[in-house]
Amino acid sequence: MDQRIEKLAAVMVTYSLQLKRGDWVKIIGNPTAMPLVRAFYKRAIKAGGHPFYQAVVDDLQEILLKHGTDEQLIFIPETVKLETEKLDAVFGILGQNNSKFLTNVDPTRQALAQSAQKDIMKRFLERSAKRELNWVGTEFPMMDKSFLFGCGGQVSLFVLISPSNHRGQI
Repeated sequence: MDQRIEKLAAVMVTYSLQLKRGDWVKIIGNPTAMPLVRAFYKRAIKAGGHPFYQAVVDDLQEILLKHGTDEQLIFIPETVKLETEKLDAVFGILGQNNSKFLTNVDPTRQALAQSAQKDIMKRFLERSAKRELNWVGTEFPMMDKSFLFGCGGQVSLFVLISPSNHRGQI
């Protein structure tokens, strides 16, 4: 495995999130970032945490927004509500394979789906402010970005950290 990915995972677990035994941590990101997901997962397990991974697949979001009913767009699963109340940490891996995947989706439908998340996001931020929930995000290089920046698919690892650690600042 790429040592840069291993080091990034170590920093995220031990410094940014300061995971400890028993912490319930959600890893969320595109499957293209699987090398970082695996490295983080392994580090979280070794720290005594309880990690789980949620894949974010661009095509699925697009299908929902284009073909879902308004009721489906505003539906919030009970599991999301539970996670918002109970998670100790969230590790978000930013990026899509195709950053323009929502170009042909009606913006009013996107806004409707986003507005449904308002209460969830408010509670997430409340828990974060109270230091009940710790979160951090980083960007993992995706093919879309390598072509966008003229790298022809060859990218070096770069990191954009959102310094949102409330147990200790980056």
